Amino acid sequence: MGSVDRTQGLRAKDGHSVLIVGYDDDLEVSTSSVMNDGSVQKFSYKGVYYFKNSWGTESFGSHFELEGERFPGYGMMTQAYAHEFGGFYKLKVAPNLW
Repeated sequence: MGSVDRTQGLRAKDGHSVLIVGYDDDLEVSTSSVMNDGSVQKFSYKGVYYFKNSWGTESFGSHFELEGERFPGYGMMTQAYAHEFGGFYKLKVAPNLW
């Protein structure tokens, strides 16, 4: 049985872009999800991406912290989530910009 979040997310897909600014292949994170049967299940994942959001610093990501320092407007997602639900686009940087 899947999670409520996954079930609802598959019914009403949305799109949003973020800029990946870093990653940590070794960081392990845990989260809890409400399942469709009402139970709560804990999941652990290894590997995260750090991203810059385009929604400003007042709401989403306003409390994101990394190693005790706040980074408003930034966030973190598991690599597993990004690879399952995301699309990746690599932009070429013009050689003479730096």
